[in-house]
Amino acid sequence: MREFTKTELLILWKLLDGKGYSNQQIAESLKKEDSNTNPIMRNLEELGVIYAGHPRKTSNFKSKRPNQPEKPYFLTEDIEIFNSLVVRCSVFKDEYDKMLERLLSSAYTNSMIRSNGINVIYHAVEQNLKNPVLWKSISRIILHQEATEEIYLPVLSNFLIILYYYLINSNYKFNIKN
Repeated sequence: MREFTKTELLILWKLLDGKGYSNQQIAESLKKEDSNTNPIMRNLEELGVIYAGHPRKTSNFKSKRPNQPEKPYFLTEDIEIFNSLVVRCSVFKDEYDKMLERLLSSAYTNSMIRSNGINVIYHAVEQNLKNPVLWKSISRIILHQEATEEIYLPVLSNFLIILYYYLINSNYKFNIKN
């Protein structure tokens, strides 16, 4: 996967919430003309980094043609793209930790956990993170993703039930002192 430019990254960051945004909405959020973001969007789509969803009624209330459909864009769920986004957080030098936390707490990461599992996400982050303080924060964010809780909480619950029955049926005694 090639490295993204800062403008491309800002576009991709806008798409992290999974809501889908039109070229016009993205241009507006970047304070650019949509004619400036259109070639970038097209290029990202050709690379397979983003895709256009089903057309919908325009969300631009000031539009001269309010019934004209617009294409919402979404991030493609791909582990190489995710890895690239983790690595490219470093582009935002002074805000690296904030950008990484934003990526990992996003709906995009949640859907990546659902489709690839938490281990894949963990390894993508682990390879690029050396700061132990930031690692603690990142671990908390990943563990609190909705998909992590949905997938792994039942497994943990079953483990605790088995452990409980094992302890009840064994001769092992706990010495709990106040």
